[in-house]
Amino acid sequence: MNAMSVGTNLSIVRRASRLSAAALLAFGLSTADLTAQSETTNQLDPTAPRDAGTQYRLGYAHWTGDAVDQDDAEAARWFQRAADQGHADAQFYLGVLHAEGTGVPRSRETSSEWFRRAAEQGHASAQFRLARNLERGRGVETDEAEAIDWFRKAAEQGHVDAQFTLGSRYLSAGGDELASEAGRLYRLAATQGHLEAQYNLGYMLSQGHGVERDPEEAAHWYRLAADQGHAGAQVSLGFVVATQALGSRRSSPPAPAPPPTEVARDIRLTKDPRPDEARFTRGLMYRYRLAAEQGHATAQFLLGTIYERGQEVSQDRTEAARWMRLSANQGYLEAQVALGEMLASERGGIGDEIEAYMWLDLAVGAAREPDVRTRAEQARDLLASRLSAEQLDDARQRVRRWRPGPGRPVPTP
Repeated sequence: MNAMSVGTNLSIVRRASRLSAAALLAFGLSTADLTAQSETTNQLDPTAPRDAGTQYRLGYAHWTGDAVDQDDAEAARWFQRAADQGHADAQFYLGVLHAEGTGVPRSRETSSEWFRRAAEQGHASAQFRLARNLERGRGVETDEAEAIDWFRKAAEQGHVDAQFTLGSRYLSAGGDELASEAGRLYRLAATQGHLEAQYNLGYMLSQGHGVERDPEEAAHWYRLAADQGHAGAQVSLGFVVATQALGSRRSSPPAPAPPPTEVARDIRLTKDPRPDEARFTRGLMYRYRLAAEQGHATAQFLLGTIYERGQEVSQDRTEAARWMRLSANQGYLEAQVALGEMLASERGGIGDEIEAYMWLDLAVGAAREPDVRTRAEQARDLLASRLSAEQLDDARQRVRRWRPGPGRPVPTP
């Protein structure tokens, strides 16, 4: 068994890596042999296995708890014996046990030492764990340059988390050359199914940042991440699909062309009988709603905007205010401004001047762009002229008490 392919989280590995009788035979151990050998552990029997490979396999069997009782302390003893003989897999897992404090005292220093010993033998998972410890100063002194070196070594061996992490570090560092390398690493990780790498690669392709701009390929990676529930990817996929569709409409002959496959699929799901443009927007709303219900502030704002505008769907300002309020409550500036203006207008029976003042004043304090700040200030000051002193005091108290909150909608009973 290749230990480098096994995840480092103890609880996950135990659930995913139960040893079967066939696996024990593959290790060269029968159930009877394993039981007999485990009984000698505390007796220092001279006949106990001294081969590092066998000791490691015994430790792994005790750790997973199949064919013998699960026993972390017993696993640690066998791992220790094999690790002392230089067995890289045993050294890595002994590092994991010390990192978690499972079967042995928790010690980040000891954990990092075992990770280093395994890493120096080329163990990819140990290289990744050592790099993280070096980056964060866990059990070792912080050394970002050495951390990058270990991330690189693990990434070169195909370690998916190392590929993603190294790509992210390169992208943060800036520069065209490093951005290009980040794109290459994200692609390697995305191909292995790494969710965040798929999303990040989609973003780079949609923007032409570090890679050649390719909206169609961007949509491909966004879709893979979106189908796994990534809220940001769901919103971004909606943008990409919308841009592609609208662009093709501008350059197409007057005869209407069918919408792209992805939008057509969403239209079928919503079963909207309206004309093409409205159904197209409903298709995008399906994507936005998926993300909005997961608390994605941008998606909530966009969904609220569509309901408030009422051009592609029936106007529903109550629904618009509900989604914008969820977004604004997370501190999303555009939602705060739009919601404040909507509540101040009192259109659709949803007016609330005191709440409107609160959102507009919060937006004034958060805005960095002069145009946005001026827009919010003008709306706030106009509203203040209509409020009584008591109402104004109430509104300002709400501003002082406000704190960003969760953005998930309350389930409908």
